[in-house]
Amino acid sequence: MRDATGELSPPADVTCGIPQRSLLGPLLFTLYINDLPLVSNQTSWNLHADDAAIIYSSNDAQDMKMALNETLKVSEWFKYSRLSLNDSKTHLIGFGPNAGCKKMQNISINISGQAIQQCDKVKYLGLILDPQLTFNDHVNYIRSKNVGKIKLLSRISNVIKQGAALFLFKSFIRRIFDYCVMYLMACPRDCVIHCKNWKTSAYVISLE
Repeated sequence: MRDATGELSPPADVTCGIPQRSLLGPLLFTLYINDLPLVSNQTSWNLHADDAAIIYSSNDAQDMKMALNETLKVSEWFKYSRLSLNDSKTHLIGFGPNAGCKKMQNISINISGQAIQQCDKVKYLGLILDPQLTFNDHVNYIRSKNVGKIKLLSRISNVIKQGAALFLFKSFIRRIFDYCVMYLMACPRDCVIHCKNWKTSAYVISLE
């Protein structure tokens, strides 16, 4: 480590974990947790850096409960790898028709004896997912996150150059609208139209 004066700290051995803020940190961490899905062969895992999603599909609620509870017996893996699971950020959500989601309400999934909180929506990799995958909540999130930025861009567009306004639009507004845009095709048509109108309005403002 280097302090504010430029002096280097004495070297130290890394006995576990991954050093943060290093160029190889993300790659080394991916390799460090690469064997986590091998804990169970009953479920599928999606690993993205330090975010993990366990996926299991079944028409039988009890079958789902047994498979997920068996998979979540990962305390030995965490202990061996000297990692900890953030219980407050671990949630359970069911996807499917209303009838299928109601079955999920009677399921109790536990980690180390503590029940996982069931949610009617969850934010995963920046995308807000709901049980029917309508993405209405995500569209509302996009609009609420951009409305202040669009108003600010409208106020300053007359005092900055057009190129600067367009740069601000592309950097802070358009990227939010365009993130995972292909999934928004499942939204009701009026939601998509509203998003498109907001994005077009911001683009027009940046060109004025």
